[in-house]
Amino acid sequence: MALWCLGILCFSVVFVPRFFTFMNFGYGFSDLGLYSQFLTGISQNHFNPPILTFGKNFLTLKPEPIVYLFYPLIQLTRSPSTFLFFDAFCMIIAAGVCANVAWRKLNNLRFVDGIFFIILFCPLTLESLHAPSRMTVWAQAPLALLMAEYSLQRRPMWLASLFALLCLFNLSFGALAFVLVPLLVATRMKRWNLRRRLRCACPIGLIGFVSLIFLKLTGNSFVLEYDLFWQTLGESITLWFILFWFLPALSIDILIVAGFLLCLKIPGSPHDPSLIAPLGAIAAINSLELLALKQKWIKRTLAAGLVATAVYFNLISPDPFFSPWKPEHYRLLTANKGIHDMIAKIPPDASVVAIDSLSVHLTQHLNMATLGSWSVRDMNPDYVLTRYEPTPFDHDRHYQQVEINSETGARLLRRIK
Repeated sequence: MALWCLGILCFSVVFVPRFFTFMNFGYGFSDLGLYSQFLTGISQNHFNPPILTFGKNFLTLKPEPIVYLFYPLIQLTRSPSTFLFFDAFCMIIAAGVCANVAWRKLNNLRFVDGIFFIILFCPLTLESLHAPSRMTVWAQAPLALLMAEYSLQRRPMWLASLFALLCLFNLSFGALAFVLVPLLVATRMKRWNLRRRLRCACPIGLIGFVSLIFLKLTGNSFVLEYDLFWQTLGESITLWFILFWFLPALSIDILIVAGFLLCLKIPGSPHDPSLIAPLGAIAAINSLELLALKQKWIKRTLAAGLVATAVYFNLISPDPFFSPWKPEHYRLLTANKGIHDMIAKIPPDASVVAIDSLSVHLTQHLNMATLGSWSVRDMNPDYVLTRYEPTPFDHDRHYQQVEINSETGARLLRRIK
């Protein structure tokens, strides 16, 4: 019952305020718009639709085949808010997987509840939800499933299937085979002969090789940025260790995987430590199993301490639990209703240029670009939607102002010649 309540709480804390942030134009094209424009593209039979804003095809920008699984949804909706729901769904799956590992290894209900809470409300993950880092949130679910199987049973078919699923989330994850194959061959599992080790390792290596080949075909390549990652993620990595009370340091194999993922350059996504949040939980569980603490009160105390640490870091963050007291997190602001009415006046077949924050709501137009992108120079859009920003169309005699929203400064221009 506690896990159900925590899951519902997480959904309301994560999805609801982010949905109203979206409706109040709090996200940009790279956050959500690029994905929903992809859905519009494949609905018009473009397998790899061009993204006009960047002048590249989608898979070149984001080699993420998993998004093709959204194809059945395009008959129902192409709203970018679909991906906000997917974020919360993946977080809850990752938390449930880590809680299952805790139950099977430690058999302590309080610690299970604590791990579930920490993954759902990990400060690193909640912070990353503000940034254009969809894949690092989505990949938490398959990564948690993969490493849970690695820690618990290591069944060859399941390991290969889960690794293939992770590679579908981003082809660059195929490089993880460079770490997993040696770890599986050099496993410390007793009674494992060489044949069984190779049965686990060989499919992982083959899937990783194929994934990297397809990554190359999309115009991307396997890159490690180990020389810069500590400078950009040093504070977050320290927070990751403190959040799990430095227990991951005792689980060397999980620590190696986490370090490799932090160095790996994921195309279309910035370095984001939230990706390894579930790895911290699994590593902490493995460390406690290694320590073989028998007293239940120690595990309960440790679980309470871990939860308290997560709550503390959230409370001192700039936007704790998405600040439910902020009006833009629980309702559509009156001033923004006028902009939505303005957007509704743009015909579905029109070409559009819009500022970044408003472009997310116009991605049903394949011939749409954000203001300031290089492609705008060669466009004669039917409509231009902007706010306070000046545009090269303001003094163009071919365009006239159709409507202006005095509260927000939003302006709609239409081509008349």
